[in-house]
Amino acid sequence: MPITRSAQPPVDVPAPIRRRHPALTWEPVPITGSGAGVWRARGPAELYLKAAPATGPRAELAAGLAAEAARASWLRGLGVPAAEVVELDSDGVVSWLISRELPGRSVAEPWPEHRAAAVVDAFADAALLLHALPVRECPFDHRLPIAVALTERSAGGLADLSVGAVPGWSPSRLLDELDRVRTSSGPVEPDLVVCHGDLCCPNVLLDPETLDLVGIVDVGALGVDDRHQDLALATRSLADPRNRHLGPGAPDRFLRRYGIPEPDPHRLSFFRLLDEPV
Repeated sequence: MPITRSAQPPVDVPAPIRRRHPALTWEPVPITGSGAGVWRARGPAELYLKAAPATGPRAELAAGLAAEAARASWLRGLGVPAAEVVELDSDGVVSWLISRELPGRSVAEPWPEHRAAAVVDAFADAALLLHALPVRECPFDHRLPIAVALTERSAGGLADLSVGAVPGWSPSRLLDELDRVRTSSGPVEPDLVVCHGDLCCPNVLLDPETLDLVGIVDVGALGVDDRHQDLALATRSLADPRNRHLGPGAPDRFLRRYGIPEPDPHRLSFFRLLDEPV
């Protein structure tokens, strides 16, 4: 039986935020993969707000805000341009994370055709930067057993298996398919790096003029994992019709720039499938 969404995130800016920041005007950001409510602030400061229920069936979203804050701070300590955390708090009903807005334009935003190849290269360079971070010093582990990962994503209505590449699949059917894909090439040692965990085009920000990396955002899933986790989601994002401005050869160009032009197809399939319930 398909799992449906429930207990939606806040539809308005929490009252404590309005009281603490009376000079700011908050504009909702309609697109987010986090499941939390998201707003952009305008006024004396340019900030982003994410808010989620502190209790109830989607309280794990609040834990995700804390996870994102911790990971962003860790990255900044290593000189990686992640968002500066301004406030992480809760009133017992709603939890929230306020971060300073980063400059730049995301890979997913419109780019002139003549710059598309260089934008894809810069996206791959961002992946290389993350994957070069010291694994032994990373305090976050994103490696979860399949069943645990699926259970967590299904809990509280977070998973919606009525949409996506596997419409109508039950959690047990998805779990069986994950096991089949994982074992189809036999036992393989994971190729561990510090992964973003959701390395898609909107989550990498570039300087519009120089294409230098100016921001890596939505880092709540960052942690040690097989590098194919990021390669799978990055190339899927580049192949998305919404990113057609980057060219039909963008996924292949990304992989060539990254240095692994022919990654393990079974691992790519596995990580894409594992991401399906989100």
